Amino acid sequence: MRTCPICQESATVARDAADAASYVVEGCACGGYAVAAEVLEWRLSRLTAAERAELVATLQGFRAMGRGARLSTGDERGISGRLVIRTHGERRYS
Repeated sequence: MRTCPICQESATVARDAADAASYVVEGCACGGYAVAAEVLEWRLSRLTAAERAELVATLQGFRAMGRGARLSTGDERGISGRLVIRTHGERRYS
């Protein structure tokens, strides 16, 4: 994959070296984030334009604060749960 699944701009998408069940997305307008594989494969392709714009703005906000971000679902329902962004320490994505 060579485009960000959220902003749909050119990006590097690769397996997360620290977590094989996740991907790292870098080099796009979102500012870099990690995403669970099932979310990447099943949820992000179904986002509306408005949902994409909201996620991009939120990710950019965390980037501006120097925070890392991980996109996942917020409950135990797997891929059907609400999408959430969890932040952590310093941003490790470019």
